[in-house]
Amino acid sequence: MNLPRRLRFIPLSVAGALALFFVLWRMDFPKPANDDLFYCGAAINLAGGGNLSNPLLVRQGFSSQLFFVYPPLHSYALASWLKLFGVSAASLTGFQAAMYVITAAATIFILRRFGGPVWLEWLVPLGVCTAFMPLGFRPEAMAGALIMAGFAMLVYSRALIATLFGFLLTFFGASAAPRMAPLSVAFTVLAAYRLWKNLEGDKSKPWKILAPMAAAFGITTLVFLVQIHFCLGEFWHTFSVHAHERVLGSRITLAMQFLFAYPDTTQLPLLLLLVEFLFFACQRPGNEPTHLGFAALGGLLLAAAFKLLGHGSIWFGVLAVLVLAIPVLNGVPRAHAKLLKFGLAGSILFANIASCAQIYGTLRGKIDTDPGRRRDQAFAMRSTPDHSVLVDNQVARYLFDYRLPAGFIDARFAGLDAEDYASQGIREGDVVLCGPETVAAFRVYGYLRKQTAQWRPLGLPKPAFDTHPRRVYVLTSKDCELKESDDQ
Repeated sequence: MNLPRRLRFIPLSVAGALALFFVLWRMDFPKPANDDLFYCGAAINLAGGGNLSNPLLVRQGFSSQLFFVYPPLHSYALASWLKLFGVSAASLTGFQAAMYVITAAATIFILRRFGGPVWLEWLVPLGVCTAFMPLGFRPEAMAGALIMAGFAMLVYSRALIATLFGFLLTFFGASAAPRMAPLSVAFTVLAAYRLWKNLEGDKSKPWKILAPMAAAFGITTLVFLVQIHFCLGEFWHTFSVHAHERVLGSRITLAMQFLFAYPDTTQLPLLLLLVEFLFFACQRPGNEPTHLGFAALGGLLLAAAFKLLGHGSIWFGVLAVLVLAIPVLNGVPRAHAKLLKFGLAGSILFANIASCAQIYGTLRGKIDTDPGRRRDQAFAMRSTPDHSVLVDNQVARYLFDYRLPAGFIDARFAGLDAEDYASQGIREGDVVLCGPETVAAFRVYGYLRKQTAQWRPLGLPKPAFDTHPRRVYVLTSKDCELKESDDQ
């Protein structure tokens, strides 16, 4: 692959992205999310010598004992990482940080290929944070990294082997997380179109395009079948039943949830700016950056059509904004372009306002590391046939460092599939080791009145952050009596 001179060295913006994500990793980002144990449990089990199952979900009632509720590529990749670096919070957050770096670096190289200005490259890491950091350990970050790296290879590829590898990474990304598959489809179509144009006059161009695509698809399919032990029927039944239980509502309902809940409404200014950029870009539809922006938006529409909008989908919009900025800013008057630059930078910064507030609160001591008085008691607890110990994501990280004793159960998924355990109260015999977020969930459902301290940087109900996110609470069914209790 022959790179232009300006691309033969690591751009300063890529080094900046690496530095940013290193600092965020050291500051414990991404923060614990509700379904971290759901998605990393099988990888931890594999890293410890077990099979593709998640013992933490034993009560979910899946039709298969194996973790067939999600494609297995992420579990195997994360397990390999954990075998190399060990099971710990630093390893798990480090894996996510590595995916962020790959996504940012690949996107920066793509922007350079399409003539993007250098200042735009520095917004890419913030765009990656917007899309993936609020998701915790979900597989969409890895899928995004694979798809962007694969498309970057396809953008620069000249040799057939590089084209094959580019398609392979793109297809692997689709197989890692279904919600990211529409972006893989859109990029595959765009890459095939670009290759067709570049091979103008070459009589063998259909073979040079279809052969690597077919080979990559075949390899991806074979790897998937090997990972599920060729139990395709069992996998599909388990996966489809779980998806049906989880994905509820019409396409309109899911679209509204996407706009106002993934990750939150701070993304709206960025999406509104996308609408404005789209209006300008439609007036100059013939250039390559516009094609790429339309491909990203096509992936977003495809996701909406197949009810796949949700976690990680905002990356489609972020990418479209970054790419469409190239033709838009080159085609408007200078004064207007300057205003749009500030609007783009401001909207991406605003989309990350929650993370910025958490960093500020941590540095100022508003968010502390106090584990509370129950730490030693909780650390010594073990599950027995009569008393199951349930643990949430905050305690799994901050107390056990993800090295959980045998027999522990994920507290947020300790009920039947699609049933929030907190909505049913604490079962007789269960002991729940949890942080303030789970306490708040029990309080929302009316089973506790226990109050946990929160820091509100603006003095308003939102945004709000737990003052003691590492504090350990030990709860049993006796606590679900709607009596006042001290924060301990």
